Amino acid sequence: MTFPDDLRHSIRALQSTPGFTALVVLALGLGIGANSALFTVVNSLLLRPLPYERPRELVEISLARRVLPLEELNRAESLRGVAAFVARVFAVAEADGIKNIFGFRVSRNLFAVLGVRAALGRTFLPGEGDHSSVVVLAYEYWRRVSGDPKILGQALTIGEQKYTIIGVLPEDFTLQVRDGNLFVPYRLTEGRVVARLKPGVLSAQAAAQAEAEVAGIVRGLGPEPGRGNREERVRASRLTDSFRPNDAAPVLVLQAAMGVLLLITCANAGNLLLVRSNARRREFAIRAALGAGRAQLVRQLLTESALLAALGGAVGLAVAAASLGSVKEQLPANIGRMLRGAEALAIDWRVLVFTLAASLLALALFGLAPALSALRFDVMSCLKDSSRGSNPQRQKLSQLLVASEVALAVMLLAGADLR
Repeated sequence: MTFPDDLRHSIRALQSTPGFTALVVLALGLGIGANSALFTVVNSLLLRPLPYERPRELVEISLARRVLPLEELNRAESLRGVAAFVARVFAVAEADGIKNIFGFRVSRNLFAVLGVRAALGRTFLPGEGDHSSVVVLAYEYWRRVSGDPKILGQALTIGEQKYTIIGVLPEDFTLQVRDGNLFVPYRLTEGRVVARLKPGVLSAQAAAQAEAEVAGIVRGLGPEPGRGNREERVRASRLTDSFRPNDAAPVLVLQAAMGVLLLITCANAGNLLLVRSNARRREFAIRAALGAGRAQLVRQLLTESALLAALGGAVGLAVAAASLGSVKEQLPANIGRMLRGAEALAIDWRVLVFTLAASLLALALFGLAPALSALRFDVMSCLKDSSRGSNPQRQKLSQLLVASEVALAVMLLAGADLR
């Protein structure tokens, strides 16, 4: 028999037991879906590249000084641009009253350093000055208050001053947290400092080189007034590292717990398939007596398991997509701030690869037991024995799967208790 023949036979075999097929597919779908949903969070927090141009060239410079020497740092030979930003809450006049809106004061070259272009309009120009009365909106805030492209050029009252809206940022833009709504240019003397390395110094030691050069510039400025001769501390770290959350450990722990849950699901599905193959042992014996080799029987069982795994993966992907909103609501508030916006928890190719890998893992785990049982049975005894009892080898495999389920469940409960 060829693979298409095995596939057709497997489809007929699964259609003949719709209840069993639905039970296994649903169990696998829930297990894979829970893992894929949490992996979408891990992907957004830790794996997805930052939404900037060539993010590997970006570093954050940490300074102990109270006053940021941005003009001096911009002269560093290893840096192509230095900018800063600081979080602020703005009193904004909206249609239904004054609202406190979270946003950022930024140096006017911040978006140029990050390599971010506006989705509508433009960002700040070098000649506008650091205190120009212009403002750039985040995409989500623009969609909430207007959603109209004609908003460009209109006035927005912040505090007691009117600002002109000149642009709207891309939907996937984030400045460490996704709930920044307004971006106002300002001559900053405090805040976080980001810089772009020149392409010629991009290497494994580039951040260290920039750190040494910036430290030399800061030392050349002399001690800051009011701080005596206290040593200036300078550190340069990749923006991909410094913009990642430091408290993502609970999400990783949950991901590990979901992985254990998937193993339990696979063991349960394997036990169900083992019981089903035991009920079909007379069918296998007849096929073997008619000339089917053991390898062909194993291939048939693996094809059936592959179909179940594929259906389980498809259901799991649908479950993950449907549950992302609920997952985000259950996350800690500080992590939820980094996952706002329609694109924050989008299912991308990494999630699809993870779901495929989970499905293949499930296939390897639950499809192995019935395939092994098909390698070890006596044709004559199966043909003579009309009883429904299982042989000792199948009983051992079934007991091993049950013991594995219990051990994994105990480990999962112990981990939950420790948490």
